[in-house]
Amino acid sequence: SLTLVVSRFVGCLGHGRLARGHCLDEPGHILNLVGLIVEAVLFGLFTCCMMVDQWDVVMTNVTHIDRLKGETGFGFLDDTSRMLGINE
Repeated sequence: SLTLVVSRFVGCLGHGRLARGHCLDEPGHILNLVGLIVEAVLFGLFTCCMMVDQWDVVMTNVTHIDRLKGETGFGFLDDTSRMLGINE
C-alpha cells in the first residue's frame, strides 16, 4: 500500500492530474496521505518487532517472561505437562 501511495503522489506531482479522478486538490488530501504513510510505517515497524521476538522464542525455546524469571528452555513433554497442570 505504501508503494501505491507514493506512486500516486509522484504521479500527481509530475502530471498535475491523473487521467481519472482528482489529485491533491485540497490540503486535506495531502494530510490523508501523510496519515496513511505514518500508519503504514508504524504497522511495518510493529510487525518487524513481533517477527524478531517470535524468531527469538522459536530459536531459544524460552519466552521473554520465562527469561526474566530465570527459567531455561523446556522439552516438548515438559511444556505439555506444564500446560495440562500435571506435576511429576
